[in-house]
Amino acid sequence: LQISAVYENDQCRLPREMSELLFQNNAETRRVLDGLEHIEELLHSESNYQPVSVRELLESLPDRMQHIFEYCLQRRIQLNFPTLNRDAKLSLDRERFLLALEELVVNAAKYSPDGGTVDIFAGLGHERFRIGLKNEVREPMKGEQGELERLVLEPFFRYNPPVSGVGGVEKFGMGLGLAVVNHVVLAHGGSFQLRDAQDHTGDQVMNSVLAEIGLPLIGEQS
Repeated sequence: LQISAVYENDQCRLPREMSELLFQNNAETRRVLDGLEHIEELLHSESNYQPVSVRELLESLPDRMQHIFEYCLQRRIQLNFPTLNRDAKLSLDRERFLLALEELVVNAAKYSPDGGTVDIFAGLGHERFRIGLKNEVREPMKGEQGELERLVLEPFFRYNPPVSGVGGVEKFGMGLGLAVVNHVVLAHGGSFQLRDAQDHTGDQVMNSVLAEIGLPLIGEQS
């Protein structure tokens, strides 16, 4: 940078590519700081739990994820949403929970191969609502399975290197996204699991990652 700079009195000129790199780095730093500020607000603001219909929650997902569609379109990733014939009620801080779901969808999309698929699935049973995601990956996680599944939920832990091009959709950087998801789910009295799996539904066996949230229901199912 210092070698490329040209000083004229109190001004400094830089080559265009160097200036663009500085602007990109500044924007990325700003995004990370905004994410940290968002997390601080999430941790310290008062929760707002209200009864929410499971069916209505699922029906709202496509509109909520509209900004992620554009990223998926660029990489030819297909994003599939679930439907349920039955309904039930949840006690949710709706905004926080949808924020956690957004992070899961972004995480699944950014680590999927180009032309891949992200499936969102949902179900009711045993007095619980379950919603999860399955995405294809090039390679399964390497290492002791239970330990890796625990570590990826720890703040600042990254199993994979950062992915470029997700700045417009990713709210949390620095390996904090899944830790935020886990925090939000536990605050709802739920459970969150992330694990490797093999998908045998197609002509070829595919390596996949499954992320699943379980939440307690309130009231009767209909």
